[in-house]
Amino acid sequence: MKTVAREPTRTVPRVAATALAGAASGFLMAGPGARLAMRLSAQIDRSAHGVTTEAGAVVGEFTLGGTISFLLFVGLSGALIVALLWSLVSPWLPGNGARRKVAAFVVGAALGSRFAIDGRNFDFLILDPPLLQASIFVVLAGLTGVLAVVLETWLTRRLRGERAGARVAYWAMIGAGPIFAVPFSVLFFSEEACGCASPPWLVGGVVAALGLLWIARFVVGLRSRAEPQWFQAAGSILVATATAAGFIHLAGEVAHFV
Repeated sequence: MKTVAREPTRTVPRVAATALAGAASGFLMAGPGARLAMRLSAQIDRSAHGVTTEAGAVVGEFTLGGTISFLLFVGLSGALIVALLWSLVSPWLPGNGARRKVAAFVVGAALGSRFAIDGRNFDFLILDPPLLQASIFVVLAGLTGVLAVVLETWLTRRLRGERAGARVAYWAMIGAGPIFAVPFSVLFFSEEACGCASPPWLVGGVVAALGLLWIARFVVGLRSRAEPQWFQAAGSILVATATAAGFIHLAGEVAHFV
């Protein structure tokens, strides 16, 4: 069985950089990014100004208190979600540079739009044109993946400390997050947690499988200098499957309001 050379001493710093990059990109895009997207949506359809959204907000009205609350609650939840999903997806994305960013955009749009597009959400009915409004948030989800690549590259070059304090910080950052991502993925794509028109069961199952593969790869990385070559092939297939299933689910959600 073929193996790929590994450096166990870099396994934990690399994972920490990936998780931290996902958390930062999730916070920035789900918080300030989503707030700007909402502002853009309101500007596109000025006729909807004054209408109350499903969340109780008023279209076209942006208050300081509402913005702070949005940044804290939505931004922090976005940080957790993206940190977990990006940790599971990142190891299997191809290439570097522009190729990796394009892949991250596509995967981010497919998986991230699950949290932004709900076919039963009243907001997509009061804002015209609904397809354009939905597209803004799909692009935002894709850009979250691109930002994660940029931050991951930058952090990977800097989180290389081998002192005891650095190692404690690494473990504190990654903790058991990816392990929790296995039940987390199933829960978040279930009908109870989804709240969407049709829960993406297939996506949740594939993400859970990615979590199991991630755990296996992480353990091998800590205990050995080599890993089975099929890890990469299996991870790439799972990511491709999750992406395809994510776009199929997205199409079904959009069909409810277009």
